[in-house]
Amino acid sequence: MLLKPHSEIGLKLYEKYKAMHPIGFYTGILALQGLAHLAVDHDDEELVERVRQELLPFLRLEVDCASIHLNFQNYLCGGNATAYMAARGFLDEARECLERYGAELLHEARRSKEGVFSMPRVPDTEKIWIDAAFAVVPFLVNAGVCLGNERFVAEGADQIAGLYDLLIDRKNGLLHQSRGFAGPGLRSQDHWSRGNGWGILALAEIINALEANHPERKRIEPLFKDLCEACFAHADKEGLWHQEMTVHESYVETSGSALIHFGIGVGIAHGLLPEKFEELYERSFQSLLQYMDEEGNISNTCVGCLSPKQGRIEDYMKVSHKLNDRHAFGAYILALSQYDHVKGNVS
Repeated sequence: MLLKPHSEIGLKLYEKYKAMHPIGFYTGILALQGLAHLAVDHDDEELVERVRQELLPFLRLEVDCASIHLNFQNYLCGGNATAYMAARGFLDEARECLERYGAELLHEARRSKEGVFSMPRVPDTEKIWIDAAFAVVPFLVNAGVCLGNERFVAEGADQIAGLYDLLIDRKNGLLHQSRGFAGPGLRSQDHWSRGNGWGILALAEIINALEANHPERKRIEPLFKDLCEACFAHADKEGLWHQEMTVHESYVETSGSALIHFGIGVGIAHGLLPEKFEELYERSFQSLLQYMDEEGNISNTCVGCLSPKQGRIEDYMKVSHKLNDRHAFGAYILALSQYDHVKGNVS
């Protein structure tokens, strides 16, 4: 089966990521998650096998992660991509690893007083950040589906629900990135695009993984729809989102925009969002393409960012962006794959 045009672009982006950045880092896990979606969404046997071959070295612990600080050990087995492929019946070899790392998250991960996974390797267990939603939620929920383990599914849903409750800005419906990094008990003041992208990604992957009548999906759907509405309200005229989503004088930020675009696409595909999102979705996609050239170079991606300085809006706005930052590629691959799915370009 020939690859569809956007699948070809997505595969090119994955190859570009691998040539430039370590695959064992969390942004490599994100790129693999995108590649897994690409293979499954396009129902492409050759690409499915390619993803399997990318993930099997993780299962054999052959991927060099020794020099990388891992916040969550499930990255070692390929993280979200491994759980996603296993849940869909393409990676039975992963079951033992999913059980091991899922149980480790449940029983050994550091938690805040509310039970939300907190930053490891620091004394303060109250330091929490929305980025963790990407790391643990899709992994736990898909691992639970694969293994028939409802405790894993419930824990994944609990984690994003807890983060959402602790980090939501009730005035505008957007997420702050963190609590505790700018000072004890203090939330960052931002509405950072990639942070909101991490949140919408986690919520969307629960919707992708669970049947419509599953109780955890029913619990998550209102949070997902509310966050999509908040993102809709803060899109610019291009249909994209900025480094600080409430301040359009800040730069367009492409990794967050691509993640939000992916999430909205999931909502459209599952019939959860009203018709007004369809025009935004198309406009957003065409605008995202303007920030990527024919060689797969992606611009305007924020570099690594966690509550800079005092975590104020102006502090986030001053964080730089660069060409081909490692956060860009997986987000774009996910957006490309979901767009084909929504538009009926795949079987």
